[in-house]
Amino acid sequence: MRSVKHPFGRRLREMRLKRGFSQEDLARLADVSWITVSRWERGKSEPSLATLRKVAAIFSVDPSELLEEDKAA
Repeated sequence: MRSVKHPFGRRLREMRLKRGFSQEDLARLADVSWITVSRWERGKSEPSLATLRKVAAIFSVDPSELLEEDKAA
């Protein structure tokens, strides 16, 4: 099984799980379907800029944090 190629999907999943949200929880908060969240996490699609901002606000992060590769901790 391939890993997520795009940093957005990987970071989104990490943040979602860290907060204890299901895909359905995040979908409800972001006003999208859970299938859309699943597609984002798998790198099959990406959110619009407006939706990216909404998702970032849900996690209280700057949108760039969802897009960038992990920095060495």
